[in-house]
Amino acid sequence: MVSIESKSLSEIELGSIRRMTSLANTDWTRGRFLATALMILLMLVTGAWSQNFQSEDGYNRLNPEGLKQIDQINEALHQAGKISMIVGLILLAIVGLKMIAPMSFLDNIKEKRLANAVRDVDGLLKHIRTDTEIASTESDDQTGDKGILAGMAELAGLAEGKDVPSYVLTVNNIMLDNIMSALKRLRHMRMAKAARYRNYMFTVLSGIKIITEQCEATGAASSLAVNSRDYFADNRRYHHWKNLLGVYAKRGDHREVAQTFLLFMKNLKCKSVAVAPNAPANTKEVESPTEKMPEIPEILLEETVPFIQQAAVKEAVHLVDLIQTDLPVAKPHAWQFELVRRQEHFHLRDEAIKILRIFLREEIKALQRITKTKMLPCETWDQILYMLGVENTDQLHKRVDKKLLCGQEIIILEKSFLQTFAKREALQHLYGHDTNAGVMMDLHVPQIQSETLALLRQTHQTEGQDLDQATEFLDEEETPQRHEVVRLIKHFVHHGHLPSRP
Repeated sequence: MVSIESKSLSEIELGSIRRMTSLANTDWTRGRFLATALMILLMLVTGAWSQNFQSEDGYNRLNPEGLKQIDQINEALHQAGKISMIVGLILLAIVGLKMIAPMSFLDNIKEKRLANAVRDVDGLLKHIRTDTEIASTESDDQTGDKGILAGMAELAGLAEGKDVPSYVLTVNNIMLDNIMSALKRLRHMRMAKAARYRNYMFTVLSGIKIITEQCEATGAASSLAVNSRDYFADNRRYHHWKNLLGVYAKRGDHREVAQTFLLFMKNLKCKSVAVAPNAPANTKEVESPTEKMPEIPEILLEETVPFIQQAAVKEAVHLVDLIQTDLPVAKPHAWQFELVRRQEHFHLRDEAIKILRIFLREEIKALQRITKTKMLPCETWDQILYMLGVENTDQLHKRVDKKLLCGQEIIILEKSFLQTFAKREALQHLYGHDTNAGVMMDLHVPQIQSETLALLRQTHQTEGQDLDQATEFLDEEETPQRHEVVRLIKHFVHHGHLPSRP
């Protein structure tokens, strides 16, 4: 009985224990589940709470200050990239311009146009350059001048001048046609080479005129390769040359040469050629048609040009005689004095300046033929004043103030000034080699230098453009290769430097 009850009690306790254990397990499982759920809920709440403190990109929660620096760096790199791109484009543009070289391209076009303009006279230009180089070499050898007047042998007067360059003799009918074509193409070109080529062409025309006139006057056979009379007898050629030179005769540096050559052509056409100014044998025959006209014409006409040229030659001979015999130069009735006096009257001024320009130009040419040098033969300042047609220096200064000097008068002042820089050996060709000549040089050369420099500086202030044109013309005549004339005039006249005592 007891055992049965004990057994029953044990089973009852065991069952209770099992039920309690089952309940405990069930509570633990529920606790774990609840704890897990609470953890998940806490995490969600924490995440939702933290969203209020982060930016839209969600990175500020890590390190907001660092991200700002990163943004600043990115912005700086972005700006640097833009700058680099702009700099690169600029460099690329510079390289492109360097490769294209627009100015060089334009210069090449101009050079090509110039080459095409003178292609038909290329052979003549080569001959001219060769002749010029030979003359320059001979002048350098004779002077041995390595100082301030290097290359100015012609100004120093140590090389004998030639009336007509040798290359003029090679010009035939076809080459003269080509010269006409070249002058047409060169008419509107402003390059320095174009101006030099125009000078060459007009030098050829002047040479043809001089030789033709000399041969007509003396009756000698012409050494020219072209028969000028037969050439201009062709109406077509005469018409073309007349139209071309008519344009050059209106304006520019070659207007006087063009005017005289037009008259020369007309005389050839009319079967009469004016006697060359240096042909004294026929002077009376030439002067006879002009006996009815005044001694000095008041108006420049084609018919009066030969008369003016011959008067200039006579005056050149007279000036050389005055210098060689040491006679006084007071001769106020000479042509240049009368032409200067006429300029005081407004209605006579323009024509007087034109006539004086031609007169002085022909006188300078005649002096070069007589003295066989390009130096002016004037030894004293009074002789230069006489050549310019004024009685004293004050009168010359007044003419400069009134802007009355013509280009040839300025050229005379420039030549006189530049001659003072020649070596003593060169000046001895003018003054002589004796003791008296040395005294004359020491006395007169400084005075000539001082007076001419003052007048040139005054002219630079009043007639600057005319001074520049005269300088360019003299430079082409005297120093076309080294341009010493331009450099010296700019140095002492334009820039105001003082020359050392000659």
